[in-house]
Amino acid sequence: MKTMKPVNKKSYQTIKCPNCNSSYNDHEPLIKTKLLTIKKHKHMDLDMVACRTCGLAFQNPQLSYDLLSDFYTDHYAYREDFKSKNEEKKYLREFGFKKREMTYPWVQTYLPNIKNQTILDIGCDIGLWLDCFDDSNKKIGIEMSKKASTKARELFDIEVHEEDYLKNSFEKGTFDFITGTHVLEHFLNPLEALVESNKLLKAGGHIHIEVPSVKGLVFRQGYHASVKAVHTYYFSAETLTSLFEKAGFKVIGIQDIPAYRPNINIASPHLYGSGWIGIIGEKVRDQTYDGAVLASHSSNDFEAVRSEIKEAIKIDKNFLMIEKLKLIPVIGFFTKALHKIIRDIFGKPVDRKDFLLEIKKEVGF
Repeated sequence: MKTMKPVNKKSYQTIKCPNCNSSYNDHEPLIKTKLLTIKKHKHMDLDMVACRTCGLAFQNPQLSYDLLSDFYTDHYAYREDFKSKNEEKKYLREFGFKKREMTYPWVQTYLPNIKNQTILDIGCDIGLWLDCFDDSNKKIGIEMSKKASTKARELFDIEVHEEDYLKNSFEKGTFDFITGTHVLEHFLNPLEALVESNKLLKAGGHIHIEVPSVKGLVFRQGYHASVKAVHTYYFSAETLTSLFEKAGFKVIGIQDIPAYRPNINIASPHLYGSGWIGIIGEKVRDQTYDGAVLASHSSNDFEAVRSEIKEAIKIDKNFLMIEKLKLIPVIGFFTKALHKIIRDIFGKPVDRKDFLLEIKKEVGF
């Protein structure tokens, strides 16, 4: 059995807000949790705060680069018990339904002619997102997980660079289109990542980013499952727009999908959609990181973000109450057992594709 090491104080760093440069004292706590672990580490104190000046939500103190990097090197999130590559590709493409049937059509409404271009996918994982694009494009991915990179090459014939995006080996102005789905929230500094994208894009090139919405930063299954150690930031449409503008992009399209829970049935806590934000920008000027830091921010979303979190916690109060009972000696043992029985008997199974279609219908996109 692997031993788990406590996370010590050296694993954290206090940061300024990367959107408006406000200091630690200007950040209001949103959620505190000790319930998460990451790989071989334990006892993690995670504080999610919101900047009172601009509304950006993020970890502060923030986990260190070395600790977070430890998660990515051999991360792989998919089953592997397939009889053939064709069976595996079919399964994975069905698993990637949301990207193919929801994200890609939305991108096409603003950028209908992504063909014969050089495309970069930041954090390409196994290549499911790049696989959605026309084969006339030169598809390149960057990914830190060796296992995921290998799968992307084997299954989808994608050129993958195994390296840190902020230390990449690409030449300036290499790409026509840069994309990243659910990756910007993993960076220690999202503004730095966006400025790097600006550098790698050709003049007039486009960038597409999709991230979890701050509206989904709620209790799920009775604990902070939506608060992940590797998610260092949570964005609203307003704060993400501000970061894009500071990094030298003009926003030409934005999609704001709210968090969705069809009910508050304690037997089915897994029926939950965290919401997401999609944004598309056009490079309108070159930008340096120092220039981006000095550029003014355009967001003032603090009150809205705080209100969203309070409302989400109120909705999920039943799950929070159960989790607190589980921590009480003796009572906790019986609470865990009873909750498991309730979930096994009354819990509603969920088909991922059907649930995504239900979200699409209910929130209207």
